Amino acid sequence: MRRETAEGFAESRRYTDEQLREMRQETAAGFAESRRQTDEQLQAIRQETAEGFAASDRRLDEQLQAMRQETAAGLAESRRHAEAQNAETRVWAQTLSEETRVWAKTLSEETRRHFDVVGEGLLNQMKLLAESVQRLVERVSSLEAHVEDIVANLDHRITRLEVKAWKG
Repeated sequence: MRRETAEGFAESRRYTDEQLREMRQETAAGFAESRRQTDEQLQAIRQETAEGFAASDRRLDEQLQAMRQETAAGLAESRRHAEAQNAETRVWAQTLSEETRVWAKTLSEETRRHFDVVGEGLLNQMKLLAESVQRLVERVSSLEAHVEDIVANLDHRITRLEVKAWKG
């Protein structure tokens, strides 16, 4: 009877050892799969972030290029306008009296005010663009912090699972 009991204990130990071995293998496989999935998710987030930055860069470049073209066109038109006005003013100045000179001065002041208004409008557009870029930077920083929180949380959870598995 003692022999049967000893054999029963030995069989029970073997069975328990085998069950523990299988459980360790299953746990290790689960951790490996969890890490693989986490890596895939992080890679996807990195890719999305990179694509978002690239799209933002392209859009910003397009907007800057459009603004440069608009500015160049506006300046060219302003130059043509100013040159035409200056030529007209020279002719009038040569043929007309002091009254014409006063009028030319007034026109020059109006043109200057027009340039000031155009320049102020351009400055406002540049400020808006700078604010938009700042908001993008803040949003990207927020996304980076969120991703770091997710990674930290996952690391913490994996560590807890590993400790739990180790303690058995």
